[in-house]
Amino acid sequence: MSDIPIPGVSNQYNTSKLISDAMKLERIPLTRLQNRETTLKKQREAWLDINRTIATVREASQGLYSFNNPFDDKVASSSNSSVLTATATRKAQIGTQKITVEKIAQADAFLSSSLPSDFTVPQGDYGFEVGKKQIAFQWGGGSLTDFARFINQHSQGLLEASVISNTPTTQVMLIRSKVTGAENTLKFTKDSIKFGLAAGLLAKTGFGERAVALSPSAVQAWTKPLAPETYGIANGVLTLKPGAELSIPMTPPVAAEKGLVLELTVTVRDLPQGSAAPTAAPSGPTIPPTGGIEYGGIKVQSSPSASGLPPWSPPPPPQPVNDLGVLYLAGDGKSVKLPDLKEAQGPQVIQIPLSDYVQSLSAIEARNRNTYREIEISGIKIYNPSARGEYSPVHAISQASDAVVELDGVKATRASNTIDDLIPGVTINLQAPDPAPVTLDVGPNKKKIKDGIISFIGDYNNLLADLEIYTSRDPAVIDEITYYSPEQRKAAHEKLGLFLGDFTLTEMKSRLQEIMMNPYKTSAGRRLALLAQIGISTNTSSTYTGFDAAKLRGYLDIDETKLDQAITSDLTGVKDLFGYASSGDLIINTGVAYTVDQFLKGFNSVGGIIPMRTASIDQSISQTKRDITSMEHQLADKEASLKEKYGQMQGAIDSLEQSSKAIQSLGGGGGQGIPGQ
Repeated sequence: MSDIPIPGVSNQYNTSKLISDAMKLERIPLTRLQNRETTLKKQREAWLDINRTIATVREASQGLYSFNNPFDDKVASSSNSSVLTATATRKAQIGTQKITVEKIAQADAFLSSSLPSDFTVPQGDYGFEVGKKQIAFQWGGGSLTDFARFINQHSQGLLEASVISNTPTTQVMLIRSKVTGAENTLKFTKDSIKFGLAAGLLAKTGFGERAVALSPSAVQAWTKPLAPETYGIANGVLTLKPGAELSIPMTPPVAAEKGLVLELTVTVRDLPQGSAAPTAAPSGPTIPPTGGIEYGGIKVQSSPSASGLPPWSPPPPPQPVNDLGVLYLAGDGKSVKLPDLKEAQGPQVIQIPLSDYVQSLSAIEARNRNTYREIEISGIKIYNPSARGEYSPVHAISQASDAVVELDGVKATRASNTIDDLIPGVTINLQAPDPAPVTLDVGPNKKKIKDGIISFIGDYNNLLADLEIYTSRDPAVIDEITYYSPEQRKAAHEKLGLFLGDFTLTEMKSRLQEIMMNPYKTSAGRRLALLAQIGISTNTSSTYTGFDAAKLRGYLDIDETKLDQAITSDLTGVKDLFGYASSGDLIINTGVAYTVDQFLKGFNSVGGIIPMRTASIDQSISQTKRDITSMEHQLADKEASLKEKYGQMQGAIDSLEQSSKAIQSLGGGGGQGIPGQ
């Protein structure tokens, strides 16, 4: 059966090759359509690629002249970042400040005594306070570690507890507030007090707080009689005028227990020079009248006596005295001088650890020897800063306190180490106290400005390179680009010459080069009107190196040293060079970045050249696909028709062969002829 030919299927007469050869010729138009579709897709992707590059250039250019341009950004730098750091917003003013960090804000942190490893916390109703916020929970009893974990779970982010094994057989608990500031003290309430006492976290306080009320009856003489004209007391404020001296007795005296602090607020106020009362002329001796005589109705008066006193001259004004050693403590039968006040404007809050100076405080003494200064004293109190109501921590790792900083001689306190309301537009982060002032400079963010300019020039060069590659068939335009990776270089060769002779792209390239070379109006005038004047040009080298084709293509180089100098010496001029409101109405209407953005806007904006090109290509691709589909149907019908015709032909030939064989078989003899002939 395998030898029987089947019309249209068997290839006895090489009909398959004949059909294939015939269809190759018929498929030439289809191949052209398919190649056209491939080319159109490449062109579409190329236009989209150009569109993305243009969008990148526009974004970089807008970043140099829009409302969020880097020229208005500020940066804050600290001369000692271990003491403080800072950040600045665009609203910050350029300038330099001197800041002294006297104290950083701290939170309460209490450590327990050493406790046995099997120490348990009994069940109960436990509570804590951090400032004005309260924490309360029911504890069912358990180990110290479980109790610490329970505190962390129920502390609302205000507390942190941990247990540390300080020896193989003992442990300690650390309870730390997570909120800084003097007002955010940590207090134990409810059954937490019993636990704190048992664990050695707390102890009963022996001394509360004692405030000293200032009134006329609260002062007395010190080393000389009181002179009422030299001092005054009003609204709880004691004012010491020049020459004043007095004592403020403590009745009864205060035993200087360890931890007690004397706190008072002092203000030093300068008086105008020459404000002292003028010295009046002395009256001199009193001489009685000389009298006279009368005789015969004639009266003779004696001449007045001559005193012989020299003419009076006022004494010279007193020499100015500046003495900030104003305060003393009296106790143990002696007076102890306190440290001098600071040369500062505004109130000074002074805290004196009593036990460092006296064993028993009997009086606070003050003497103003200054010629042209008044001293104000108020807010006198004695207290234990570690006390929390009736209790105080036994082992205080740190105590809730405010940060204290001095800015240009003015002291300020804040509850947090992050201060954003001291200098407008600047957030200060305190790190550690230091008696030495830290210089805080607020200035333009030169690095961000430089990076923005470099990014803009780099994106411009990338766009120019793409335009060169798409409109040229010379591989040298790719070889000149040294920063391409092997993958980028391979992709560039595939794009080479894809838009050869395209007027739109060649015009774009020419116009961009013109924009980058043109002069622009700025506030600096001719001194700063070209990119080349800030170190940006097609050849930043000062020496001639011969012909370089890459330079002629318009790629820009940057002389970073020259750019840095321009940014430092004339930041406003550099800013204007990229975007400037030349009409004075604050609306940008000129500049390199502005002009580039406005020019490219016509290419990639809605209704622009590239969207129109891609839309046209999309229509061509759709039409080509329809043509390909139609052509494929036609070719399929053509191939089927050829197969049918060749099958019929093969069938006819097979039929003739059958007939020939039949005729030959009629004569017998294997086809030797017709019998009888």
